[in-house]
Amino acid sequence: MRSRIVILLLALVVLPLGLVGWLGRLFWQRESADWQLRQKAQAIQELQVRQQSLSDVIHAIEVRSHDLLNSIGSDQAALRNASSKQPLIRAAFLVEKSGKLKIPDPLNPDQLSDDDREFLQRTASIWSRGTLLGVQRQDESNGQSSAKADATHGWHTWYHQDGPHWLYWQRNSDESIAGFEIERMAFLSRLVGGLKSSDVSGCVRLVSADGEIWMQQGSFHPESDMPSLSTLPCAVPMQHWHCQFFAEPESGQGPEI
Repeated sequence: MRSRIVILLLALVVLPLGLVGWLGRLFWQRESADWQLRQKAQAIQELQVRQQSLSDVIHAIEVRSHDLLNSIGSDQAALRNASSKQPLIRAAFLVEKSGKLKIPDPLNPDQLSDDDREFLQRTASIWSRGTLLGVQRQDESNGQSSAKADATHGWHTWYHQDGPHWLYWQRNSDESIAGFEIERMAFLSRLVGGLKSSDVSGCVRLVSADGEIWMQQGSFHPESDMPSLSTLPCAVPMQHWHCQFFAEPESGQGPEI
């Protein structure tokens, strides 16, 4: 009789305590999940601000390049001299409708300057592959492919020695393509300089495609092996670069049990 009473008393005490503990754990898990979602949303918001800053800088460069190419028109001499007057332009080029590079012309080596030769060396992989700027390859049922020009302007990214390089191009009314090789370091400096800075409860990084850190904001300095809380790709032509957000460990522990 006494043992039955003891078991009953234990049940009356242990079961409610177990139920309270289970409900408490369930509540904590829900609070932790909600807290993590809030942290993630804050991280994404921080990255979107930087992402928009990069997009604004890139768009301003596009507009400036577009206006400059329009003002040059068919004046080949002005196109050749564009790099001497614009700090963001390293070289200018002109590709005929047939795909032949006309400025600078590799078939007339006697007329090439040292800058022309360096440009041809840097961009050799583009022309050797027969890359047609703004042309989209389409597969046909007979196993061959056709090319369709469906863009009037855009960016082309390629890699050479020290990393990525960029061309900005525009299609002319005669289907030729004129454009500029963008000065790499000036371009990257302008991008980083254009990033809006604000108080960050963590760390925001701009990371290149090969993992090099180009910008870091915030007082927190994460370890090299620490995973980011959130990552967003940058706008074209920086789509292989990313903005990353790292939360401080103190703020990354979540609600206490």
